[in-house]
Amino acid sequence: MNDASAIKTQYNNSHTKEKTLGSRAMSHLRTPPTIHLPKMPFHTAHPYHQTSSSTSSTTSTFQPTAPQRQPTLQTQYMRMLLALDDISRVHNILASFFTWLLLAGFVIFPGTFTSLSTSDTVASSTTASTIIHSVQHIPLLVIATVSSALGATGMLYLYYAHTDNFVWLLNKIFLPGVLHSLAGLISTLVNVYSSQKGMWSVSARVTAGVTGGCMVICGALFGVYQFWALEKVKKEHGKEMEAGQSWTEKLGRGRAGGGVV
Repeated sequence: MNDASAIKTQYNNSHTKEKTLGSRAMSHLRTPPTIHLPKMPFHTAHPYHQTSSSTSSTTSTFQPTAPQRQPTLQTQYMRMLLALDDISRVHNILASFFTWLLLAGFVIFPGTFTSLSTSDTVASSTTASTIIHSVQHIPLLVIATVSSALGATGMLYLYYAHTDNFVWLLNKIFLPGVLHSLAGLISTLVNVYSSQKGMWSVSARVTAGVTGGCMVICGALFGVYQFWALEKVKKEHGKEMEAGQSWTEKLGRGRAGGGVV
């Protein structure tokens, strides 16, 4: 009996010990172990971050130098050509309109000449001779005079508005003025020697004088600006372009050789 009770007691003790060990093992399984990591100061950065930051700082501070641009050369002739695009369309239209008015007046003038044929009766009559030397249509004379005066005034205004642009004046004022005046003079001569049988009335003489005078004035201005003023500007343009080209070549040789010009 003593042995049985001792065995029973030993069994109970071992069973209790197993329960205790099992409960402890379960508690260890439920609670994960605490891992202690070494603490690093906040100001210490990872070597990778240090490398990337240094690289970014180096990249941000590095700025490639832009190639130096050579100065743009603009001569007076080049400024005249560029200014043609800056002139308002209104002035271009007015130039065409005023030169057309001048032509219209010169063409209308011959219509005011007398159309009486020369005969012995008319030549012997003082009254008939007076009529021959008078005008035929007063309203046409007024229209022709107003048109010519308005056209000449408008051309003069545009001349003073663009007096520094020789190219525009030659193309828009002087050349059309010469051609339109020549057309008016030819129309006057044709009318006198066809309709008037070579008889020069007062209006015919005035018309020929006005058209011929305008042609001479516009032709003289065209010659002066074309063969003297503009030619002088072109020569200066050529000299400045040659000087600029030689300076550019000298600058390029200096940069290629590493020297200072």
